[in-house]
Amino acid sequence: MARAEAESLGIAQDAFDIDHAIEQWVSGKLRCWWIGGHTLLLYVITKSAWHSKNFPVLHELLLFKYDHTQKNTFKSVLRVLDTLAKHHDVRYISVGNSLTRKPAAVRRLYLRSGYRQAADILIKEVA
Repeated sequence: MARAEAESLGIAQDAFDIDHAIEQWVSGKLRCWWIGGHTLLLYVITKSAWHSKNFPVLHELLLFKYDHTQKNTFKSVLRVLDTLAKHHDVRYISVGNSLTRKPAAVRRLYLRSGYRQAADILIKEVA
């Protein structure tokens, strides 16, 4: 989903609520990892409802970069995702590019790093 589409649904980066994210982390609904002093990773480990019960997946929910003065941080994010996947003994990592200013560029970075596009995300606003 492009940033403009996300903004039209009211889920732009500016809508990110750190207090709510912390509440979700404290309640155990999601996990957090601070990457190199510049990026907050929010993620969950799930078991697929339609695959084998031995099919855990690490889902990156959000990467929120706090320190934009640090450049070229993508490799450190990839290393952390790989490390967390090994730590949690998961076979797959699911990532996205929904709320980025440059979704095509982020997609290319992931593809060049061994990720494959498996699906599109579709969102509908329900009144």
